[in-house]
Amino acid sequence: MSYDWSGAGRRRTIATVIGAAFLLLALAATVAAAVGTSLF
Repeated sequence: MSYDWSGAGRRRTIATVIGAAFLLLALAATVAAAVGTSLF
C-alpha cells in the first residue's frame, strides 16, 4: 500500500502518533498513580 508523505497526510499521521503516545503516557501515569497509592 503506497502512502503519500506530503501535505495533510503526513500531518495527520504525526498527529495520530503524538496522540497515541500522549494516551499511552496518560495511561501509564494513571496506572503508576494507582499502584503508588495502593502501595504507599
